[in-house]
Amino acid sequence: MNGVGASPGVDIIVPVYNEGENILRLLQAFQAEVKSSFRVLICYDHEDDSTLEALKASNLADECIVLVRNRFQGAHGAVRSGFLASQAEMVITYMADDDYNAGLIDKMVDLALAGNELVAPSRFIPGGVFEGCRWPKSFLVQAASMSLNLLAGVPIHDATNGFRLFSRRLLDGVQLQST
Repeated sequence: MNGVGASPGVDIIVPVYNEGENILRLLQAFQAEVKSSFRVLICYDHEDDSTLEALKASNLADECIVLVRNRFQGAHGAVRSGFLASQAEMVITYMADDDYNAGLIDKMVDLALAGNELVAPSRFIPGGVFEGCRWPKSFLVQAASMSLNLLAGVPIHDATNGFRLFSRRLLDGVQLQST
C-alpha cells in the first residue's frame, strides 16, 4: 500500500464485525488516497468474522495490515484494543463501511503536525456532507451534535462521528474511562 513505512506515522484503527463486503473497498481507498505513512489495525471480535475471511481470500499479505483481537467487547472495546496495540504518533479511528473519506486523512495528519492533539472532521459545517441517512436518524444525530456543541460546550460540531485523529501525546496523557 502507498504510504507504508517501517515506522508508521499513523495507525488507522478499524473496528470490524463481519465487514467482508466492505473491507477490501476500504483498503483500496486507503491505498489510493493516503500518502502519509500508515498501518491499518483491523480490530475484530471472533475468528469467524467475515472480514478475516475476505482478507484471506484476497491474498492481501501487506505489512501495513495488523490484525488485533478485541480484548474487550463490542465496537468500543475494539477501538480500545486498537489504542492499546497502536505504536504510531497519530491514531485515527475509522469505520469499515466508510470508503469515501480516506482523502481527508492526509489533511488531518497535517493539522496534527501543526500542533492539534485531536482532529475531528464534521458533517455539519460548511463543506461537510451527511447523506444516505433516513430523516429520523439524521434529525437525531444533528440535534445531538448541535446540543452537545452549543449547550454542553463540546468543542466539536459532530460529536457522533467516529472518524477522529488523536495524537500519541493525548492518548498517553488521558486515561480512557468510558465503557
